[in-house]
Amino acid sequence: MKANIPELMNRYHLYTKAEPHCGYHILRQWADKINKHFVFTSNVDGMFERAGFAPEQIIECHGSIHFVQYRDARQFGTDVVPASATTLPSLHVDEYFRAQGELPKINGRPARPNILMFGDWGFVETRLQKQEDRHEAFFESLPASAKVVVVEVGAGKAVPTVRYTSESVLERFPSARLIRINVDEPENRRQPKQTIEVPAGGKSALEAINQELGRLGA
Repeated sequence: MKANIPELMNRYHLYTKAEPHCGYHILRQWADKINKHFVFTSNVDGMFERAGFAPEQIIECHGSIHFVQYRDARQFGTDVVPASATTLPSLHVDEYFRAQGELPKINGRPARPNILMFGDWGFVETRLQKQEDRHEAFFESLPASAKVVVVEVGAGKAVPTVRYTSESVLERFPSARLIRINVDEPENRRQPKQTIEVPAGGKSALEAINQELGRLGA
């Protein structure tokens, strides 16, 4: 793994201190009004859970910075544990990304964030696999005629995992609709009739949609 471990540790502290913006809370309000929902995110910051979404209804396809695994998982195993159970919360990283203090360990062995990075063959998928199983069970619980609405926010084409996942839902449920919110790339050429393109930023678009829903009494 070529990633700078202290830099990732520093991001852990930044994300832990950050608060989810109002867009997350709007999505949570919408989710509370419907019978079933599930979050699919490529973010690793844990903001959906902090906004009140249940952990068992979230899939983090690139992992989470709030969990750690063995740095050498092939040798020591596939354990994934909360970062809060290690020395990570008390670790300080200076402005040069030099760690001050004891680096996190699992059972005395060096640990790293459970995050999937480019060219990363050491990522442990045990936690993600459980999320994927719950995600699939969620869709299996829905009838083929379900009027599923996918709200996709800020997913670009450079790493298209989220976009492909959204479009696969439209293929699975013919009555499904996709609201694709993206400043530069809101189009869906594969399924244009099932897609509402919103060329705007995520937070502002969610606020505008929520305001209109309120006006309509929805």
